[in-house]
Amino acid sequence: HQANPPSTPIAESTSIPAPPSVALPTSYLFDQISVVNGGLLLSGEVASTASSPTPTCVSATVDPQTLAVGSETEANCDDPAVFGETVGVVDGYPSHSNNATISISYQDPETGQVTVGPVVMTYVFGSTSRPVVAYGGGWLWIYDNSVIEGSEAINTSNPGVAELLQVSTSNGQVVNSVSMPGLSKPLMAANDEGLWIGNSIFGGVSPGALYFVASGSSTPEVMISTKTVVCWLTGNQNVLWLGISASVPSGCQGEMILRLDGTDPQPIFNVPFQVSDEGYRINTIIGDESQGLWTVQWTSAGSHSSQEVVNINPDTGAETVLATLPPIGIPLSAANLSPGEAVLFDGSMYLLEPPFIYGGHLGYSHLVRLSL
Repeated sequence: HQANPPSTPIAESTSIPAPPSVALPTSYLFDQISVVNGGLLLSGEVASTASSPTPTCVSATVDPQTLAVGSETEANCDDPAVFGETVGVVDGYPSHSNNATISISYQDPETGQVTVGPVVMTYVFGSTSRPVVAYGGGWLWIYDNSVIEGSEAINTSNPGVAELLQVSTSNGQVVNSVSMPGLSKPLMAANDEGLWIGNSIFGGVSPGALYFVASGSSTPEVMISTKTVVCWLTGNQNVLWLGISASVPSGCQGEMILRLDGTDPQPIFNVPFQVSDEGYRINTIIGDESQGLWTVQWTSAGSHSSQEVVNINPDTGAETVLATLPPIGIPLSAANLSPGEAVLFDGSMYLLEPPFIYGGHLGYSHLVRLSL
């Protein structure tokens, strides 16, 4: 194992001409890009229904070379195929209750039929008790810190308990339920080993730990005990990469990058994250062992901010700023890369611009391709 190696100088970034891009249809609010069945898929909502209690969702393929957006397919938002998945989470809001429910939707890959199953979780609907989900290793994992069951589901004063569900992506069935520590606004990632979860910077430092739940396990394990917070997590096969705040006062503006192989709590490397020196939090990393780890960070606040494309070596944690993108004439409205905003495919990064405003009815306006 390698711990705390000498810091590696950060490579100089190079400004590049405006990369290839395409304007997205304004009648749709595309807010996610995914790699599905060997191609690119855009997902979002129909703009005219975005404010409706039951909006209509939409998906469209993208030509990786020309960036041309294919024919849009509108569908019920309960259909997980809209988002490139076989199973998905369906939220329910019973009348005369402060609670919410979760059911699992499943699309049969042979018939294409979508089935929404029974309620598998009821939780207190509040600002600090929203479900968190993660896909990986053939499973969908669902966590909430205020789950209530049985007759107690109508008792809105019951604070509930923390629970983690393990759902098969093959048939949409819940195969495991795990009692968990109560984490507020945690981050989760899944790989072939299981599920990893820890408090984010928005959830405080208590309990301060990175937890692991193996597939089929009945109890979580403390893998890293710390009074700091998890800044980001991403997993692939049997590897987990994560950023942990170096100290509580600095938050994720000063963080350490770690790599864990298997379920060994001893990091393969543990190095300082050097490029986030502008006061912004790196909260989303994409990539894997073969493609490398990547993120995008803003260089400054203001109406004409630029973006740096950052590579992290998955084997050493060394960082390289590949390039600085041309300024974008919009207000800075998101903290660097957002979930679903970018994917890697065939040697390129496909990046949605401008940044999506989380929680608002705003899709991205352009899709950009960056050769890596």
